[in-house]
Amino acid sequence: MRLFRRIFDAGGYIAGGFIRRIVRDRNIIDVRRYVRDGGDIDVFVPNIDACNAVLALESGWKRTIGNNAWTTWHNIGRTEHDLYDVIGEQNIQIQVIDKLFASPVEMLGSFDMTNCGFAMDASTFWCDPRAIELEDARTLEARFSGDLLGSRVLKYFMKHRYDRLTP
Repeated sequence: MRLFRRIFDAGGYIAGGFIRRIVRDRNIIDVRRYVRDGGDIDVFVPNIDACNAVLALESGWKRTIGNNAWTTWHNIGRTEHDLYDVIGEQNIQIQVIDKLFASPVEMLGSFDMTNCGFAMDASTFWCDPRAIELEDARTLEARFSGDLLGSRVLKYFMKHRYDRLTP
């Protein structure tokens, strides 16, 4: 997928809900529903140079409300053959998280939800070993408490159809 290749070549990696959805559903076809329902692609970077390189790939970046990321919309057109074949022609929100520069392993350890513990770049897939087990059991596990934890738990139960919550 050209979009992903460009992100990876710039030094970024994709982590969180987009990868979680592919792993949970065991296929990439259901990504169409993920995008249609407002799902986004979270891009993480190990340093400021990679952040600037990823930001240079698109235009129209704006700061998120929480001021922890840059966000823009990417149009999946017919020229993005692989991704177009999966999700069709539509826009997908991309966020470049710049509140913490870290390697994928360090980043996964900082996530508030164990279930989001998935990441990939062009050559490697990382996951929190417990994340797959939790996804299969439709159980959400919160690791850290923060200002947004309540709204995030509510979002996951309403939008992603979890059955249980474990601390």
